[in-house]
Amino acid sequence: MKYAIFAAAAVAAAGTVASADSFGSLEMKYRGGGLLQGGLGYQADQIPSGSVSSGTGGELRHETRNRTGAATNLPVYVSSFCIELGQVTSGSWRTFEVTSILNAPNPETNSPGGSGYGETVQRRIHSVVRAAIDAGIIDARLQPVSGTTQQEMAAVQLGIWEAIWEQSGTLSLAGGTSTASTTNSAVNSALSGILSSANNFMALEASEFGTFKVAGLVALASSNAQDQLAIVPLPPAAFAGLGLLGVAGVARRLRK
Repeated sequence: MKYAIFAAAAVAAAGTVASADSFGSLEMKYRGGGLLQGGLGYQADQIPSGSVSSGTGGELRHETRNRTGAATNLPVYVSSFCIELGQVTSGSWRTFEVTSILNAPNPETNSPGGSGYGETVQRRIHSVVRAAIDAGIIDARLQPVSGTTQQEMAAVQLGIWEAIWEQSGTLSLAGGTSTASTTNSAVNSALSGILSSANNFMALEASEFGTFKVAGLVALASSNAQDQLAIVPLPPAAFAGLGLLGVAGVARRLRK
């Protein structure tokens, strides 16, 4: 069965989400892609309904309103990446919870094994995003920097999907339970560099995770719309609890 990953589709009536780990909430609706690349042919298994494929990936843009808690620090328009393959984006207002990646996806059945993403997937996603930031593809708000191409943004999205759906120990372009390789050589080239750096981060000891975590990287989780990955400025207490450091932290460490 195939899912239209980025289609702006009408879904069920909006519902609220609640969690003890929530940093706030907001309403969002999909306003179209920024830098999107088609023809990706992404493949992953272990989706509840069987194998899934996606032809398009890259930067998503959402309009926000009714922001509470840490979400009040978000701009009206937010750049994000997809972190759920079992639901689609919506052009109607939907309620999202600002929460740890550990608490995604919503519902949990839209994940490998049918449960929350857990610590390993969270580390992988942070590693991919950190690698993309270090490569100068995206900034600390997940937005493309000047000169970034749609193929590079698609590579970031593919890297995030690879981080979620690959069940082997190494992130790669092909093989395993997630196939991120495409027929687009520019996408593959950018993705190869991102995954190589991400694997280096993943090779660090778990105790060193805080040295490359991306500050404010959270899930925007909804029960009736596709969960998104975004960067939300969090209060100091949340940074302490999640062990988050700034974007420059790992660069300083790797230069030593």
